[in-house]
Amino acid sequence: MSEALIEIAGVTKVFTIGTRTVNALRGVDLTVQAGECMAVVGESGSGKTTLGNLILGIDKPSDGTIKYNGEILPMVRTRRLRRRIQLVQQNPMSALNPKRTILASVALPLAVHGLLPRNKRRARVAELLEVVGMSPDYMDRNPSALSGGQRQRVALARALAAEPDCIVLDEPTSSLDVSVQARVLELLVGLQKKFSLTYLFITHDLSVVRNISSRVSVLYQGRLVETGVTEQVFARPRHRYTQMLLSSIPVATEREQALKPSWPWDREQALRESVADVGCPFSPRCPFAIDPCRVELPRLEPVQPGHLAACYNPG
Repeated sequence: MSEALIEIAGVTKVFTIGTRTVNALRGVDLTVQAGECMAVVGESGSGKTTLGNLILGIDKPSDGTIKYNGEILPMVRTRRLRRRIQLVQQNPMSALNPKRTILASVALPLAVHGLLPRNKRRARVAELLEVVGMSPDYMDRNPSALSGGQRQRVALARALAAEPDCIVLDEPTSSLDVSVQARVLELLVGLQKKFSLTYLFITHDLSVVRNISSRVSVLYQGRLVETGVTEQVFARPRHRYTQMLLSSIPVATEREQALKPSWPWDREQALRESVADVGCPFSPRCPFAIDPCRVELPRLEPVQPGHLAACYNPG
């Protein structure tokens, strides 16, 4: 079994906006094994990106700890730690400086981390572009001259330039066409095997999760409600929120439709977005909620080996 690369224990993140307090994460416990792809899924506002930002050091936890290779990550990251965990963002156009050439963008980590002298960086950038399936002829172009898929490949090349152990992929395919998504996902799988990378794959799109992740964790309103091996969670989701998400995945065949969980879609329930003050946070939207759901927060407990869920009435 792989060793734990990232260990998240009791992590809470609270944002204060004027007089309003927003609980972005609430007591999240999560372990990411070295060499795996852990998908973190949920709707907008579930806390996915906040979790990624805490791991990257962009934000600081309000409570709890995050360990990397057994060491607690400090509030102020050293250059060595920043190099070990890289980020690929949702929109590559906003991630790449439009005034910099592809050469300058990809070579930046080589300079920042002192990995290569200036006279060797161009050759290394050419190698990295070839690794992500691009011609070195693109080096002297600006991002605006590239397609969305090509820009995302450049973002990947820049992340790989730092020689990281882990890459946080924040919705890396959501801004791409479906055909381009498939090619980028295939590239990500290949790169993970080639470089023994660990991925934290943040997405709201469960249709891509099955193809890339080894395990999946489901967040709802800042709480971890289900986690487990991807095949197990897809075959038998045990939290009602996970069932709702899986029921909304588009399918192409009757066989796939038969395998999907059924969900009694109701407009009024779908509009109940408020978080319950007590009990399960999903209970206001859940047609299967029972009395305990409304009065006591369910604990994340094993439902089968390696599969945990926090639901009083899993069905």
